[in-house]
Amino acid sequence: MGSADSRASAPRGAVVTDLASAAARFHEQFTAGTAVGVMLFDLSVLEKVERGRGFAAREAVLRAFAGLLREVARERLANCDLVVKGESGRNEVLVVLFRKHQDARFYRQELPGYEQVVRRKLEREGAKLFYPYLKKVPPIHTGYAVVLRNPKLGVDTQLRQVVTEAREDAALNVRIAERKRRRHFHELLLDHRVHSVYEPIVEVGTNVVFAYESLARGPEGSELYAPIAMFGEAQRQDLVYELDCLCRASGLAGAVDLPEGTKLFLNVLPSAIHDPDFRAERLTRTLALCRLTPKDVVFEVSEQE
Repeated sequence: MGSADSRASAPRGAVVTDLASAAARFHEQFTAGTAVGVMLFDLSVLEKVERGRGFAAREAVLRAFAGLLREVARERLANCDLVVKGESGRNEVLVVLFRKHQDARFYRQELPGYEQVVRRKLEREGAKLFYPYLKKVPPIHTGYAVVLRNPKLGVDTQLRQVVTEAREDAALNVRIAERKRRRHFHELLLDHRVHSVYEPIVEVGTNVVFAYESLARGPEGSELYAPIAMFGEAQRQDLVYELDCLCRASGLAGAVDLPEGTKLFLNVLPSAIHDPDFRAERLTRTLALCRLTPKDVVFEVSEQE
């Protein structure tokens, strides 16, 4: 937290500005002190917003997010601290803290504490920041960096250094999160954590159920439960073929209890023809194990590919 003197000498709350116009403030504060801490919020997802909805939409979300950071800064930070939009063209917002070098607490506790409050606020209010451009709050990664004043170096040099380090730290956290997502998805495939539910298909004239459509589901209660989420993640991980094979196997395995005389509708991708288990002889054996005959099954070819 800031000192009582800094709170009394200036209006409460941090300044929202851009990096270029904040340079003078940075010079003033950094030359008077000895340490600067930077927390960078990576909003790379706004590239998708700009390409889909235009530059104005991207700017609106960026301003709204910076406003949220400022709101938290009013309660958590000193008056000399800054909330800064990144360089032109970059989807990032930075929080800059000016502290004495003897106060390591701001790096160990204050920056992480500020981030925790921001994330709690995003959980409660974040959806409206990105509405109507995104359906939910996207992953937002952060990076930390600190620089101590070195009079041998120019202030601009050290400013560039600390921002670059914070950006690299955020990029590292993005890669770590992506690795975690990929490992999680591989576990889903290897553990066969996909099951099928069966939706009845009714003949309108007789109200008789003549078939059931197999619908894949991911782990209960997870963000990958819905098929659109599963296949969206599979697309990002380049594992669509593997997931399609697993969903098809699950659909067949669960069909053993379908009422006699009804058909099974099973969605497949065109790439299923590359699956050895989808070839005629092996597929017939699989159907027999599931107590099905070829005439019991209707393959619906998806148009995704």
